[in-house]
Amino acid sequence: MAKRKPNSTFSDTIHQKAINKFKDKTFGKWFVLKVHRPVGYEHRLATVICTCGKKSKVQTNTLTTGQSTGCPQCAFVTRRHGKPSIATMAIGDKINNFELISYESDTVRCRAWFRCKCGIESLKPVGRVKSGKVKGCRKCRHSI
Repeated sequence: MAKRKPNSTFSDTIHQKAINKFKDKTFGKWFVLKVHRPVGYEHRLATVICTCGKKSKVQTNTLTTGQSTGCPQCAFVTRRHGKPSIATMAIGDKINNFELISYESDTVRCRAWFRCKCGIESLKPVGRVKSGKVKGCRKCRHSI
């Protein structure tokens, strides 16, 4: 009995449809660079880049359902956690022990310059400051 060849044209057609569906499209803050072929029963992965410049691999189903909208820091900025969103905060607003001085850039708001209560200025990830993981600058954080 001769072995039966797998129908590779069928899987190639499905992969090509997935490439057409995702390649060079934007989902939230993600831009899809490449769509990878699934191995076995694994989910299809896509190489994406966030508006802040971080590259990552995410499952394509999380892109279409809206579960993944950007890198963790940028996604934290856009979500609400009972406080005003960092994206809507004005220069001079105070959060935890910091005062917002300026954003790193006008389009990407996941890093910003903050002034600590002791007067030291530093560039910090906005999400970490807002969540309270960063409580102060190196000089005064141990005394808090």
